[in-house]
Amino acid sequence: YYCENVLKECVMPRFAANLSMLFTELPFPVTLAILPDRPRTRSVEAMAAEHGIEVILHQPMQPGSYPRVNPGPGALFVDMDAERVKATLAENLAQLPHVKGVNNHMGSTFTSNPEGMAAVMSVLKDKGLFFLDSVTSAVSAAPEAARKAGVPFYRRAVFLDNVRNVRTILGQLKTAERNAIKNGRAIAIGHPYGETLEALKLWARERDNRIDVVTLTELGPEF
Repeated sequence: YYCENVLKECVMPRFAANLSMLFTELPFPVTLAILPDRPRTRSVEAMAAEHGIEVILHQPMQPGSYPRVNPGPGALFVDMDAERVKATLAENLAQLPHVKGVNNHMGSTFTSNPEGMAAVMSVLKDKGLFFLDSVTSAVSAAPEAARKAGVPFYRRAVFLDNVRNVRTILGQLKTAERNAIKNGRAIAIGHPYGETLEALKLWARERDNRIDVVTLTELGPEF
């Protein structure tokens, strides 16, 4: 699981190791991105709903390193036909009754595949959901597929915790701040690491007060 949070003028982090601690210790809203077909998928979603926390599906997709790296249960692969992609995604979404949108877990290969992303967007359009591109590929087909399907589209600006070090993560949050001030919005993504939570708690005390932190739906799509 991970959760995401957005700065408006704008940033967003992702994590959720200990939800109760996350809810009580972070003084800003979060959006939880939840992986499908995990032992706690449904219980975490129910807990988020109970606390009024925004939820999206963290959809596993084929990475460039596959098969050495497996994206996990419920994943989408480029050798699936469109109907299988749609059915798999629909099954994953059904596990999250309060879902607002989808973003990709891994997926550098799948998100670069126009046919696969068109199938994804078809499901999201039918269900009234948005897509957040984690931008794991420099040649992502997601923006064009979302445009063609009329699906609200969001795009990650900053990864927070590729390096699991509190000061480094804090530096990435500052980068997200600068992007937000320059561009009016910035979405930052992080994992449920203790270092990430600690950095967020520090950042909450020293962040730029010109920045508002909002959920994805409050932020609104790029298009």
